[in-house]
Amino acid sequence: MGLPGDTVDLFVEGADFYSGSAVTAGNLKDGWCDFKVLGERLLEEHMGSSPKLGAIWYLTPLVSPRALRSFAEHRKQGLWLRAQNMSVTRIIVDPQQSARPRGQLVSGRECRCRTEGEAVSRLRQTDRARQAMVISGCHQRSSTLLSFLDEEYDDRNLVLVPPDFQMPDISNARQFCHRDLKDSRLPDNIPGGVSWKDYARLKSDGRLVERWCNDALSALTAGLVSRLSKRPYRDPGTWLKKVLDDASFRTDMQEKVARFLPSLPVKDRRLDRDPCCTEFIARKLIDAAAKNIVADRGGRYVRHPDHMEGPGEWILEPPSASIRSGWDLVNRAASLYPAVEICDGAKSQVLAMTGSEGHFGWVLKALAAANREMLAWVGGPFPHSKLPGPATGESYSVMASPQLRRMRCFTTRTGENLLFEHHMKHVGLNIRMHYRVDQDRRRLMIGYVGRHLPTALF
Repeated sequence: MGLPGDTVDLFVEGADFYSGSAVTAGNLKDGWCDFKVLGERLLEEHMGSSPKLGAIWYLTPLVSPRALRSFAEHRKQGLWLRAQNMSVTRIIVDPQQSARPRGQLVSGRECRCRTEGEAVSRLRQTDRARQAMVISGCHQRSSTLLSFLDEEYDDRNLVLVPPDFQMPDISNARQFCHRDLKDSRLPDNIPGGVSWKDYARLKSDGRLVERWCNDALSALTAGLVSRLSKRPYRDPGTWLKKVLDDASFRTDMQEKVARFLPSLPVKDRRLDRDPCCTEFIARKLIDAAAKNIVADRGGRYVRHPDHMEGPGEWILEPPSASIRSGWDLVNRAASLYPAVEICDGAKSQVLAMTGSEGHFGWVLKALAAANREMLAWVGGPFPHSKLPGPATGESYSVMASPQLRRMRCFTTRTGENLLFEHHMKHVGLNIRMHYRVDQDRRRLMIGYVGRHLPTALF
């Protein structure tokens, strides 16, 4: 079901509106934004005065208190969510959520879902406007929400790109400016004990602690790596987990950090005496050092597809940084991605790549992900959603059209012409990689790499 055609819904994706607001000096206040005011302003600017702003859907993953991305980000996100008024429907992705909510989303409320896919499933069940705008600082990466909007709205989806972000190569994208954000600013003090001052302090703390982490890495990494390298080393994944879960080692490292921080030239000594700060830096150092050791000793290991039964043989999942062109990729694909087959049609498309294409790096990551998931797959339905995009099958309208189905049929290495319904996606650049899983041979076959194939809507 849809709402009247002259209504436009606003979708927003991000931890606290957009990631640039956390790192762009001088633009910190731009993250403190009233979505309703901003949406109405951008709607009039890009669609005229006739359409009206409908619902505002704000989707964000819940930041764990143990997250290492940024110091105090969990508390900062809590303030940000409390600052949003009843005009914003807050959809929080929380993997720890026990109950599985069902049915339509309630406008203006907060809803928690276990995965982005579950959140999008509920969006599909909810009455929405027939047109949409989306604000995302993440348009260059694939996400479940962006894939949903791409499929659901097609050219009726206006992509609004925040200032300081690169514009995607798509016709329906528009960039807004800092003036739009300034004129849409939330009040400094919001009922319920939420203030801009507290929010800004947490952001400032995050930037300062990030600098301290870099200083600590330079000063303490050599001794840390030497100590970690002496630990028993078998399977890298198991070793890494044991290192990160070692509470006594973490406490010892925390004490070293606490002794190191006072040596830094800092006017405000509040944070270097904060145990939460020293614990965060200690965990960040251990995490970085341990993962570097794992990479130096061979990266992650996966089972070869021909050795799925029995004890198996561990092989290195190779890096793709040395792949410079499509020719390189085709010639080394068999050794780099043993669980992936590139069919002849897709091979021609890959050979045409020079390596300078905006999506070339994404192609390498997509093939590596396909290889990794095929190697890890031991039974049950294949986990398509773990592939970039996330990967999905085709829509009902495409599958119902013989002409559109034929466009998705490709020739395998054995000469069969088969339907390659599933596809990985780079939404920002409108690139698709169609594939088919051969369960008997445990291979993922690539049939097409290129621009979005035609659909019933365009």
